[in-house]
Amino acid sequence: MRFLDAALRDAPAPADAIDIGAGAGAGALAIAARAPGARVTAGDVNPLALRYLAANAAHAGLPIEIVHGPGLAPTKGAFDLIAANPPYIADRSGRTYRDGGGPLGADLALEWVEAGLARLRSGGRFLLYTGSPIVEGRDPLRVELHRLAQAADAKFDYEELDPDVFGGTLRQEAYSEVERIAAVGATFTLSSRPA
Repeated sequence: MRFLDAALRDAPAPADAIDIGAGAGAGALAIAARAPGARVTAGDVNPLALRYLAANAAHAGLPIEIVHGPGLAPTKGAFDLIAANPPYIADRSGRTYRDGGGPLGADLALEWVEAGLARLRSGGRFLLYTGSPIVEGRDPLRVELHRLAQAADAKFDYEELDPDVFGGTLRQEAYSEVERIAAVGATFTLSSRPA
């Protein structure tokens, strides 16, 4: 939440925001509380999580539009702010809330960022909280995210929030070359373009 709080505090309030992979709604609730005039949408693939999200929003008295489905798929139009917290572990069982896709669990984050950058309004921001496998001192996720930012002409900020999360995961065969998994926050800000 520190990453999201800082990002919301340091920028103008959005008019249209979405939290994808919202779970029980911590991110969406934070956005709605800090941007009372915004239209805030939250989506997830888990119907039970969405029921909890609806209960949390009602309890907080915050209007949040809830959609069911993966990523941005159940929505249309553009946003000023997209927040995302995809799963980021390589999971042989393919569990929805754990498996981020690909050999090291980073594919879903890259997919959501690429799709999200195409749906941002001029000057809009994409906030990504995820995990990144560190291999031989290198951060391959950072490299790929930077490439996506350049392709979209977006300013890119990246921060390692926790140097070592899910240490037990490193015992899995898929992580035999991975030194650690870092929790990271990435912010993409699209250039403002004349209307």
